[in-house]
Amino acid sequence: LAVSGGAKRVLATARQRGEDVDAEGIHATKSEIFQNLLKSSRLAPRAGVTKVMTYARNGGYKIGFVTSTEAATVRIILKMMDRDHGQSFDTITSRHLGLCDKPDPAVYKFALDELGLNPEAAVAIEDNSDGIRAAQEAHLRTIVFPGEYALNTSVVESDAQVGHDLYAIVQKM
Repeated sequence: LAVSGGAKRVLATARQRGEDVDAEGIHATKSEIFQNLLKSSRLAPRAGVTKVMTYARNGGYKIGFVTSTEAATVRIILKMMDRDHGQSFDTITSRHLGLCDKPDPAVYKFALDELGLNPEAAVAIEDNSDGIRAAQEAHLRTIVFPGEYALNTSVVESDAQVGHDLYAIVQKM
């Protein structure tokens, strides 16, 4: 994603086109449609994610789901992950916290505080440029694992980049 935050993306696109729109309203409708699609899908974690989470959990590491998306979307994703994969998190963030969207590092700083960790003791796995920038500004080591929405955007420098085997990269860190 070139711009994080759905309403910001809508507003940026409208401005480019010289249009005046209710970006918040459009984003709310999009979020409702997206959440309904999630509920009716068989969403699964991307390749390697469950294996990395199990590796971390078995190694005594804390795991955070650090996002600034809608709380309702996060709840749906968590319900699906728990149902299918039994994964849990030590901290979870979402828009309900009122923190700035990535690339602002506030959400990562909040998660580090919640986990009781210094940045040197943590690794962020991100899928887009804004997420990598947010993690880096919070002084975290970063792994970029670009998803389908990041493939056509430039991804900033990270400590490691994953092609297909997230687990192998995490083991090396």
